[in-house]
Amino acid sequence: MKGNNHIPEETIIDYVSGELEEQEEEQIQRHLNECERCMEMAVHWRQLFDYNRREPVQPPPTLKENMWQMVHSKKTKKRKEIWKPVTAVCTFAATIGLLFLVFKGEMEEKPYEVVKNDEIPFETFHSTPNTKQLNIVPAVNHQQINGNMWINGDTKEMFLEVDGLPHYPNRDYQLWIIFSNDDVEGELLILQDGASRIFFQGIDVEKFKLIKASVEPKGGSTYQTGPDTFFVDFNH
Repeated sequence: MKGNNHIPEETIIDYVSGELEEQEEEQIQRHLNECERCMEMAVHWRQLFDYNRREPVQPPPTLKENMWQMVHSKKTKKRKEIWKPVTAVCTFAATIGLLFLVFKGEMEEKPYEVVKNDEIPFETFHSTPNTKQLNIVPAVNHQQINGNMWINGDTKEMFLEVDGLPHYPNRDYQLWIIFSNDDVEGELLILQDGASRIFFQGIDVEKFKLIKASVEPKGGSTYQTGPDTFFVDFNH
């Protein structure tokens, strides 16, 4: 990887996030020591990841499975001492409570509907009275991204159309809607040839504070963990 054979950006992201094998990491590091351009890109992504890691971390994927195993073992294990059943009941209740918190977000239905890409009806609300058009602002390292957003407070609809999104094999783009009360909703953006379209119905656009998108692990995150790619600021 010398000369003009620079490391692909998606590989640098995997390197910075620690998802490469040790041998490949060493190979990347040797290249970075010799290539100023790739080193600058790696430093940029590392700074973005370090900054966004200050956000709360989502529970590990194995948490639910381990907790279900705990519940099962507490229910089936026999207790001989008089106080052990009481302890088991308390532990079981606490575990059920924690399970409820973990699954609560998944069980709650969102108060709006989302349609993506080809499923979006041809006739949208672009020409509806009081529809506003806003420009997407690309992040510093993603100047190739462009697009627009249309919102209508009367009909409670929002339509986003964005292009120029680089493809990362092990990553997804996730849209973050931040409301005026700092509540956050996240939706995955599905790429089609570097573009994505998403349509919201029944969402209170009047309470939008900021909309942005980030690069996240495959399948998305509970909280933002990756760097910003574009945003729309409603405070200006």
